[in-house]
Amino acid sequence: MVGGAAGGVTDAVRIDRNTPAVGEVTRAEIFALALMAPLVTGVTLPYFLDLFGLPLLPRITLIIAAGVALIVARQWRFASTARVELLVAVLGGLGTWAFLLSQTWPDLLPPGSGPDLTHHLLLIDYLQRTGSLVRDPAAAAALGEMAHYPPGVHLLAVLAGALVPGGGVTALYPVVAFCVALKFSFFFLILLRLLPGIAGQTPLAATGAALVVCVSTYTFGSFLQDSFLAQVVAELFAIAMWWTLIVWFQRPSAWSMGLFGACGVAAFLTWPVWVGVPCTALVFLIVARRDLPWSQRVGQAVRAMLPIAAVTTIHAASHGGAFGLIATGGAVAQPSLASIGWWLPVLALVGVMRSWGRPAVWPLFALIGATGLQAALLWWVAATRGATNPYMAVKMIYLGVYPLIALAVIGVSAGVGGRPGSVWRGGLAPATWNAVIAVTLFAVATRDVSHVSRHSPDISADMWRAGLWARDHLPGHCVDYLVGNEYTAYWLHLAVLRNSRADARSTTNETYLTQPTVARWLVDRGVPYAIADLAFLPAEIRARTRDLYQVGGAVVIARDGECRAQ
Repeated sequence: MVGGAAGGVTDAVRIDRNTPAVGEVTRAEIFALALMAPLVTGVTLPYFLDLFGLPLLPRITLIIAAGVALIVARQWRFASTARVELLVAVLGGLGTWAFLLSQTWPDLLPPGSGPDLTHHLLLIDYLQRTGSLVRDPAAAAALGEMAHYPPGVHLLAVLAGALVPGGGVTALYPVVAFCVALKFSFFFLILLRLLPGIAGQTPLAATGAALVVCVSTYTFGSFLQDSFLAQVVAELFAIAMWWTLIVWFQRPSAWSMGLFGACGVAAFLTWPVWVGVPCTALVFLIVARRDLPWSQRVGQAVRAMLPIAAVTTIHAASHGGAFGLIATGGAVAQPSLASIGWWLPVLALVGVMRSWGRPAVWPLFALIGATGLQAALLWWVAATRGATNPYMAVKMIYLGVYPLIALAVIGVSAGVGGRPGSVWRGGLAPATWNAVIAVTLFAVATRDVSHVSRHSPDISADMWRAGLWARDHLPGHCVDYLVGNEYTAYWLHLAVLRNSRADARSTTNETYLTQPTVARWLVDRGVPYAIADLAFLPAEIRARTRDLYQVGGAVVIARDGECRAQ
């Protein structure tokens, strides 16, 4: 029975302290925390400064964020040394970031598709132009629901954009890619803590982190194909909250709960949906630590939850529309064996059987239970509203794949097990067999790297430059889009030319659809200017228009006609 042994959780934790990866913070973990600290600062500091009416101060915020990172990094000298773990975390994170940047090199523009990308770029552009968060109620006409959207990822893009040409537009994807790489590093550190004392735990944990490639629909497709950018960045903070729960459960302390609260505030200000899962898991674990007095448990829970509750209350008072996010719908990948594979649920079930009697793995079960509970709640909300697609409930799989992979790795470790220095069949150490299993699983993961590949993005550098020229020289409401992609037209019209989402042309689908636009230009009807893709532009239209500006494969064209004011 779980916790049935004498001493319960306390004995289990004391035993786990035999390895440096458990019960104390390692240098690999300090390294990851030092990288995450400026991200948390970059999300939270501008938000709270704005509450006092102060403008966004990107360069000052960057200096403060760097200072916070240095403060965290100074804890390095107090951390335990585990050079292999640190090397894997650093090289794995850098390799992932480099791979993701290569997908959009050299322009580094966001590669996703759909209207969400335009909406995110709209808010980034607004923050850059105004130098403040959305305060004006009239901004809703131009921004739509983005006037109430949590600004976390957009603030990070604006801050990074202060350092690079092109501003937040060119900084957005590198920031998202960095957060994804750091998230995988935290996941590796979590797996290390869930495999205490297992021979060959480092290669097994590294392989588990690499297995995210096998479920690329949820770990990479969310931002390389889709544009769930806020969700993806918030996953970093949610995974970090999970890590703090494991650290606290193994050695309860006020500082780990403080980290939980800081990451929770950043997660809420980026994508609130993910906050509920780790907070619910914390409640489960607070109840489970029966060896601690209630006063200590409640006090540390308050330390963790109070900052999150405070920012939730503040944001609700000024941006109540943000909570409509929970009831939104849209297209999302449906869970299936084709998307997660048969091996993941099978190995996860083995992991459940392997770890059922281990209190050290309770934080993993707490997160799984909390994920399932929130998914059921969101499903119920969708059903009561008559939604045919429980959008947010299905989205829980994007976070749920990580604990499933963790269970699968624990299931694989069951095949060998053993403590360091022990000997298994044939006189070979368990670490050797675990290394063989790790290499085999890694081969499975890398075989699926081809699933994470380039695709034709909605936005391009040539179209962006052509759109900027049109914005500077032409009335934005008098431009059409002969680009062969409705989402490219949508992005040009709103995010580049800055037309209001409430304008008549903005709310008409024919503004963006290819066939009606081509028809208007073939019969010389409509607005007098257009941004066109030369690879798509019909020869008949090209023959009777004149070029105003050309860059690469994009051109701004004009014809005779009158531009009427809206």
